[in-house]
Amino acid sequence: MRSDGPADSPLLRTEREFFAREQELHETKYLAGTNPRQQSGFGRDADDWERFRRAVVAPIDRDGSFLDVGCANGLLMESVAAWALEDGHRVEPFGLDISEKLAALARRRLPQWRDRVFVGNALFWEPSARFDFVRTELVYVPPSRRREYVERLLERFVAPGGRLLICSYGSSRPEGGRAEDLVDEIRGWGLPVQRVDDAVSPEHGFVITRVVSVTGGRKSDVHAATQAEVSMNHVGRSFRFDYGDFVVRVRYLSDSRLEWEQTKGPQAGSKGEEEYGHAAIRDEVVFFWWQEKDASVVTQVVDFAKGAVYTTWTSPDRKLSGFQGKVTRLE
Repeated sequence: MRSDGPADSPLLRTEREFFAREQELHETKYLAGTNPRQQSGFGRDADDWERFRRAVVAPIDRDGSFLDVGCANGLLMESVAAWALEDGHRVEPFGLDISEKLAALARRRLPQWRDRVFVGNALFWEPSARFDFVRTELVYVPPSRRREYVERLLERFVAPGGRLLICSYGSSRPEGGRAEDLVDEIRGWGLPVQRVDDAVSPEHGFVITRVVSVTGGRKSDVHAATQAEVSMNHVGRSFRFDYGDFVVRVRYLSDSRLEWEQTKGPQAGSKGEEEYGHAAIRDEVVFFWWQEKDASVVTQVVDFAKGAVYTTWTSPDRKLSGFQGKVTRLE
């Protein structure tokens, strides 16, 4: 399939130019690479490849098929299969690229999967089967097509109950470009964000890789998932809970998992990761609960709109304490 889609595709001249330009740019850059990472658009060493790309497998929680849209030389396909296996999941990888030349490179590198590497523009290409996990990036299409692109992948590429993994990659250099947030944009389309996984620069603290997971299936299935998750729409965001005598930073990693760190107070530096439950009281007001590893129990009512939090803490020896504080969004 050509980079500009089929002859009857409704592409504007500027859109045809966009795809042709992107294809030429990536072919020129990737085919000049002297190692598999460079041929996949990554300029650092093998350790950093795993450090900054392994976040892609974090949402893979079972055996299944994996399609890499924009697979280039197939290195990410290969890596995801290996990393997922280390995590206990057997993944069958497939690849799709807009470039005949890059697909040919992937087939040469991975002859055992040569029949699994396809050529096409995902805005028009029709898969013969759906996949449990589909990875892509929004920069593959013109900005005006981003929502249409995501909805098409969810409708036609992702199996019911599967996940669309929407990635954004930033530079590891402070002066380079940053990974996109993605979360607000995707939620603005009425789609449920199931979880957010980041790879963060250990030197500088900014996000280098962001992976946003969206539930797949028919539009009716996606709408149902959106309605079910409307009570918790702060996944991927961090907040400062200021109780006066102590301050806690909380990040909601998914709709059932959070991490926290006390940044001020008698236990400053203590941190943890918890599985939590939640229920909507009304719009932007959420009731949370979880049990920590020391058997203490936390319950909270958070009013995100007014920036208020009401917390009770039951200690391991069943002593009850109550706290009221202010909530500020950090990112």
